[in-house]
Amino acid sequence: MRLLTGSFDEDWRYATVRKHGGSTWLVILTLDGEGIIRSRDVDFARKGSFTVFPPEAYQNYGTSPEVGRWKLVWAHFQAYPHWRTLLESFPNEATIHHFEDHQSPKMQELFLRVVECCDRPLWAMHYLEEFFMHWSELVEPKGMESPLGPALDWIDRHFGQDVSVDSLALLCRLSPGHFSRLFRAHLGTTPRVYIERRRLTVVMQLLEETGWTLTRIAQETGFKSGQYLGTRFLQCFKMTPGEFREAPREARTKIINSLIEV
Repeated sequence: MRLLTGSFDEDWRYATVRKHGGSTWLVILTLDGEGIIRSRDVDFARKGSFTVFPPEAYQNYGTSPEVGRWKLVWAHFQAYPHWRTLLESFPNEATIHHFEDHQSPKMQELFLRVVECCDRPLWAMHYLEEFFMHWSELVEPKGMESPLGPALDWIDRHFGQDVSVDSLALLCRLSPGHFSRLFRAHLGTTPRVYIERRRLTVVMQLLEETGWTLTRIAQETGFKSGQYLGTRFLQCFKMTPGEFREAPREARTKIINSLIEV
């Protein structure tokens, strides 16, 4: 399982205890009511707050008896290896965070996209990565924002366009060499590979949801031709785009989850 999401609307009787935690990360967004989180201390998950449990962290939570209702959405997920730097700041125990009023709507929007796209795991994991990138930028002390932010924002908006490492480095006001070293340290890969993964994410989505030709998909996603896209797809996934399109959902999900290993 890479990702599993759901929602609950529970009364005062709801409670969950996992002494040894779980094998996956768990994120809970409180939509209404109040939850009680018992970790090292007792804390409360109020409307708009996020509760994060790392793998194997003690879990003891339920509906606050005083309020009597807890409405929440949740996501269990296995983190991709290159998310290490995004998640390393979380302690090995439950964390509750209340974002400021001007920050909360964006964070809730991103997380709700994850939940809504659960049946499209590639997109859901993309939104989840974006969620934690925004989290990292918002909770870090001022002056400590990620130096890669401008480049990652550009890639996310213009992934179909060709761009050089020098241009991305210029956006971040870094030398190309320093930029490349930081990029690999933070994301575990090179800018070129990162951009291609982003493109392949959209390629798979278009293969699943449209009847477009490979040539048109290549044009929309930045590959120089349909033939080249087909070659790269086969090299990465041992399957042609046509075979991916015709494969059962279980097989497509396996391919999608392997994208991060490319």
